[in-house]
Amino acid sequence: MVNRPANAVSPCTVKKGHFLTESGYQRRNWSTGGNADVFPTTQIRLGLPKATEIYAYLPFYVGNHAPPFTGSTTTAIGGKHEFWQNDQIILSVDGYLLVPGGTANYSTQSVGEHVNGIISYTIDKQWNILFMLAFFHQSGQSTQGQASSASGPSLYYTGVGPDLVLSYVFTSKMTMYAEVFGQNKVSPNLGSGFNADAGLVLSVRKNMTVDIEFGTRLSGQLGTLNNYVGFGGAIQL
Repeated sequence: MVNRPANAVSPCTVKKGHFLTESGYQRRNWSTGGNADVFPTTQIRLGLPKATEIYAYLPFYVGNHAPPFTGSTTTAIGGKHEFWQNDQIILSVDGYLLVPGGTANYSTQSVGEHVNGIISYTIDKQWNILFMLAFFHQSGQSTQGQASSASGPSLYYTGVGPDLVLSYVFTSKMTMYAEVFGQNKVSPNLGSGFNADAGLVLSVRKNMTVDIEFGTRLSGQLGTLNNYVGFGGAIQL
């Protein structure tokens, strides 16, 4: 059910009347040089009737150790709905709006829209494969993102982002995953970029998980990342 720590989101929604909070920390090494501490990457989810949820991604802090130094990101609000499932397959749609905000180097100056189609297929009791296809329309600087200057104009760009996740259940309390994800455009003036990610999710209680992740750049400048390591957790109330 939890989204963390993968880039793809779970096809499952939070049960009606329950809250699920997910949060974490990342140490990011930029492809442009330098690194940053990124925290807390927090999402708050509320379960609604009919396999539906609403959620918010809260702003997080980016503590760079080199220019453009520190700043914070913006807020996103959205929702998810499971519209079909059986014993092996879950089909869901997820979408959110990026709200204008954030500090200069990490801001979103205009509303952005993201829609994700998600399909999950359970192969057997241990293996699962998930595919997510994102469609987005958002603003960005002429040089892409996290570790670059925001001196350029903010321009809209549109793209798609495939994401493939393979997961393996070791025990009822331990799951490992590997993931490849990317976008055909990573900024208004840059083309495609792809990253890979792998991690471990541990269920420490019935309503609580902890996790660790490792990621690396495969090609392009998606997120201006070279590699990263992170950890976090989730709790449902």
